[in-house]
Amino acid sequence: LALFNYRVDPNYRYSIHTIRPKLKKLAESNDLALCTPTNYNDRVLIENYMEYVSKPRICVLGGSYVLNFQPEMLAFIDRSEFLNLGVTAGNINDYIAIWQLIKDYKKIPDIVIVCVEFQSLCSSQSKSWISLQKYYSRFFNMQGSILPCILKIQLNLKDLLSLETTIESFRVMIFQEKTKGFEVVKECDIYSALENTGGKTRSFSKVYPKRIDEIDENALESKALYISIGATNAWRHWAPANNTEFQKLEKLLRDIKEVGSAPVLVLMPYHPTVFQAISRDNGSYEKMTVFRNKLLQIARREDACFYDAMLKYRDKYPRKLFRDGVHLSLEGSKIFMRDVLNKSKIQQILLDSNRNHNKKYVK
Repeated sequence: LALFNYRVDPNYRYSIHTIRPKLKKLAESNDLALCTPTNYNDRVLIENYMEYVSKPRICVLGGSYVLNFQPEMLAFIDRSEFLNLGVTAGNINDYIAIWQLIKDYKKIPDIVIVCVEFQSLCSSQSKSWISLQKYYSRFFNMQGSILPCILKIQLNLKDLLSLETTIESFRVMIFQEKTKGFEVVKECDIYSALENTGGKTRSFSKVYPKRIDEIDENALESKALYISIGATNAWRHWAPANNTEFQKLEKLLRDIKEVGSAPVLVLMPYHPTVFQAISRDNGSYEKMTVFRNKLLQIARREDACFYDAMLKYRDKYPRKLFRDGVHLSLEGSKIFMRDVLNKSKIQQILLDSNRNHNKKYVK
């Protein structure tokens, strides 16, 4: 079964190099987007895409909650100068691996915005980062270790033996639709497709990546309430005594600064319903406070800008700025990026960089 799924490879997880011409075309244009299959490996996609992108001025590292961050939200920077490298279910190991990837390709930006929340510093919850384990190992000078290789084999076998991959493989064999897995399309066509179907089409994402999601106003509150239960339970079981993940974050911020970039650490917000549920649970709220204080201490030690959006968004912002309990909507992302901009003095950092390089980027 694993061999069959590997040969068919319905989502280009093992043959993504074959779409490199499409990635090159995407990187060379400002009005194209990439339509992706449902089960693609966004880490490997970013790895292949990095070769073609121009050196950005601002780079964003984060999980799925940053996928809506787009260059159009920053009026003072050109589109090609903003690179969103957020990944689904991202954690600190992903951020480290992707940062090493950036360094290897010599695409070091002026500013690196590192967006974190509780799950970002629980790397045991997701093993997807193993797809980029060679960069993670290089960051920590662990190239001789065999353990990451074993973990990568386990991750691939899990995918090759999964029901979802098997169903997709049979669909490809029957309908011969694999060629539609990745499509480079005009960005305006995506908006048209969403309008014609009431926003019910599959997700489209640009490799930056860019995702367009409609908000279901009726389901928003119930989704937020459902997530609040899980979030409260997660905080209850979090062990603040484990400092390994915080040490990784601190080393990442230090490394960003050592190569000449300005690190900006952002604590991402929750939907007000989620925050209120955590606040009512004394144990969870106490641990969340410890978590926030640790981030603040790390930012101060590494001289990084720190923006606490979790507290800022707890009751001041309309609920419709969220898609669910933890993900900002497109409009919410615009407001959020504006807030980060004002708090972290990104414009001033870029201005200083402009003076150093004799360039005028600010519009």
